[in-house]
Amino acid sequence: MYALEASTLPDGTAVLHVVLDALLADARSFALLFGQLFALHDGDDSVLTAPADPVPHLRALAGRRTDDAEEHAQARAAWRQKFAALPRARTCPNRPPERRAGTALPRSAPGAA
Repeated sequence: MYALEASTLPDGTAVLHVVLDALLADARSFALLFGQLFALHDGDDSVLTAPADPVPHLRALAGRRTDDAEEHAQARAAWRQKFAALPRARTCPNRPPERRAGTALPRSAPGAA
């Protein structure tokens, strides 16, 4: 999900490689994280002293939930109707006994006739 690695260049400069899966952070979180990393790199350690207060954001989210309750219910009902109108999935065919688990299927090389 994430990895931090450092490489040393021939001149002795260190390069930090950051791999972060999009499941862990959205675009805003990436911007915040890298902004803080750049600030630390430049010697500004104030980003470490005071974490963000999540309470205002959580209150805003809670208020949105009640403000949009009717619109949310209408959207949910519309999607349920659309899902109900979708055709049923086909059933999977039964495999003959010779092709069940443990039996390898023949493969040919790409481009072979």
